[in-house]
This record gives sequence, C-alpha cells and structure tokens, in this order.
Amino acid sequence: MPTITRKSAPEGALCTGLMQAFVASLSAGAILGIAAAAGAAAVGFEALGPMVSFPALILGMATFPPLGGLPLKLARCILRVAMRVEPEDLWAWETHQPENRLLSSPTRANTTEDAPAPGLAALLPPLLLLSPFYGAAIQWTTSWYVQALYCNRSFFGMELPACLLQGFERLCSLAVLTCLISRTRVLKLRLQTRLGLGCVCAALAMFVAAAVEVARRDWTPRLPGQPEISSLSIAWLLPQFALIAAGEAFVYPATAEFLSSSAFAYGLGCAVQAGVVALLGLLLGHLKAWIPDGSPNQGHYDLFYLCFGVGGLAAAVLFVLLPFPASCQRD
Repeated sequence: MPTITRKSAPEGALCTGLMQAFVASLSAGAILGIAAAAGAAAVGFEALGPMVSFPALILGMATFPPLGGLPLKLARCILRVAMRVEPEDLWAWETHQPENRLLSSPTRANTTEDAPAPGLAALLPPLLLLSPFYGAAIQWTTSWYVQALYCNRSFFGMELPACLLQGFERLCSLAVLTCLISRTRVLKLRLQTRLGLGCVCAALAMFVAAAVEVARRDWTPRLPGQPEISSLSIAWLLPQFALIAAGEAFVYPATAEFLSSSAFAYGLGCAVQAGVVALLGLLLGHLKAWIPDGSPNQGHYDLFYLCFGVGGLAAAVLFVLLPFPASCQRD
C-alpha cells in the first residue's frame, strides 16, 4: 500500500504525513480486530472474529487509490494542522506548479522524479540496524502474551482476556503518533533520528519487561490454588506495551517513507523483517534454558529481553554516529 499510494504523493513532508496516516490506519484496524477477538473469547463465540474482520478488510481496501484515498486525505490534514501548511501550497505541490514554496531547494522539484531509487547497498545497512527493533517488536504478540497468561488477570471478579493488552498497545500507538505530530513536529525530524528514537523506546520496553518478569517469577507469591500463576497484576505489563508502541510510532512511518520509493525497496524491507522473525524462531530452539516449552517460571525471559534491550541501544547509537545513505533521505 505505501508503494501504491506513494505515486500520488510528492517528496518531503506530504510523503511523511502520508506514511504517518498509513500507520495510524493500520493501528485503528488492529484495534478493531483485537476487540473482536476479545469479545469472541468473552462470549465463547469463535465466529465473531471473522465476521468482524471481513467487513473491516473490505473497508480497508476502499482506501486504496483509485478506489479511495483516505490515507492521502489524512496526510493533508496532518500537514495543515501540525505544520500549518496552507491549502494552496499543498495544491501547488500536488499539481507541480512553479509557485510551489514548500520545496527545500529550487532544484529538488526537477531532480526528484529523475533520481534513481536507492539500491541494495543503500537500503540494507539501515534495515539490518533495525534487527533488534524488529525482534523486540514481535514480543508484544508472542512472549509478552505468555507473560500476561501467567499474571493475575482478575479485574473486579472478571478474568480479562490477555489479548486486551495488544489492543492497549495499538491505542498507545495511535496516541503517540498524535503527540509526535502535534508537539514535537516529527514530520521535520531526520529519518535516522526517528529510527534511533524508535530503537531507544524499544530498548526501554525490553528493560522494563525484564524487570517485570523478574518480579513476576521471583518476587511475588503465587495465586491460591494456581501454583503457576503469579499474583502480580497484569497492569504491571502496561508500561512495556506503551513503550514498544512509542517505538513503532517512530520506526514504522520512517521505514515506510524511505522504502516506498520502489516495490523492490519495500519488498526488501519486508524480507529483512521476516528474516529476523525466522532467525529468531530458529534460535529459540537453542535457548530452552531461557524460553522453555512449558511454563516461563522455569525459564529466563528476563535475560532474553535484556539482550534485545542492549541491541536496541547499540542500534540507536549507530543510527546517530553512522552516515545515513543520502539516497534514502526523504526530508
């Protein structure tokens, strides 16, 4: 979708606004799906999830140009509100009129369309630096779900579905996207700055998760009659979900922005992310002492999380120190 919609958006802040809107749309759709899954678990009606998902999928397809254009409309709104871009400037930009006043230099309008798409040598280093982030980001749908299952999920006499934490993460992602746009003007930050900040947030999320895991496993008593379940409230997991959501709000729009230059670039980004997940799956087979097949009480999830935290901080430092390929710049 970013590659398709990218054709209707010029260079610069409008492209960034488009990608912010794209990620926000994904988050909103995920919230709907998670809510449907939680409702299905609560009422015992498994068909509820697909019944909600298919209409949501059709609605999402309607946002693709030329069927729709909702992401681009959201991008225009972001620019008008967050950066106070005048409607006539947006119109001039989108129609490539000479009176366009938004471009950073008079030569950029002439060179943007003729510039070659970034190649493998330019794209691969930033993507490989994101490997710790990708590994950390997958935890909120995998190992953190296991963490939630072994915490006290009782709330006013009800047993909360563990997947509700994933809905909370998506809500946090939407909230952080809004704050970044309205307060820190993230649309003007350099790509490597946004990627580095996202890695820092992910690293902090993993450090918090490690501390919570130690408290859950070693410091709190078990629930009466449930010797494997900690009395630690599931609410203690909320900070790590909020932090990883903040990291995603920085990283995913930025990566979609510089990868949307071509289908090859975006495909490479998807391949690297999938490769990290596949490699992690292979490594887990050799980390049974840390990630056991059964109860996490016999493992060391905390050490697993600390590794991702250290890797995320190292990646953030490298994003700041190493030169970012000029062909990947979009700001």
